[in-house]
Amino acid sequence: MANKVRIGLLGAGRIGKLHGENLAHAVPNADLYAVADPFMNDVTRAWAADMGIEKCYDDPEMIFGDPTIEAVFICSSTATHADFIMRAAQTGKAHLLREADRHQAGKDRGSPRCGKEGRR
Repeated sequence: MANKVRIGLLGAGRIGKLHGENLAHAVPNADLYAVADPFMNDVTRAWAADMGIEKCYDDPEMIFGDPTIEAVFICSSTATHADFIMRAAQTGKAHLLREADRHQAGKDRGSPRCGKEGRR
């Protein structure tokens, strides 16, 4: 399919794997290209291979630094969300969160501080 969006998944725990599987199997215009998790291990790498994910990292900066990744799906621990929203905005990547997480990020410091960098 043309016009696929190349996505980096941040977090490969329970919720990250759930959303990753949905992206890989149910969103035709999503190209789930990379996953980053600080606890990357062989089990997670095997899961990623099964999902068709090409790149596995233990450092999220590898995803933020990849100019071919257009969007990040933030599925990491809640404490990382605000910083990851800021990094996504700073590196020009669209960022996706669950509705409840967007409200929490706004209460913390993520959404309001993105300013015009975070708008698309």
